[in-house]
Amino acid sequence: MVDLKDKKELHRAGMEALEKALGPVGAMEFLGFFNYNSGDYTQEKQNRTEPSIEEIKEAVKAGRQRAEAI
Repeated sequence: MVDLKDKKELHRAGMEALEKALGPVGAMEFLGFFNYNSGDYTQEKQNRTEPSIEEIKEAVKAGRQRAEAI
């Protein structure tokens, strides 16, 4: 049994299982299904709005208040 808390071991065992079941090419094809990158990253980044300094200050203040409440 693989120690699920050991991420390196989990990754190694998972890759080994995929390669055993699907072969190296099949394993890579399968992993390709999880590539969620779609669209134009550059365009998306240019369209993204950055928070204002006031919004950042408010978020920090809210985070501190939550941490104090714990």
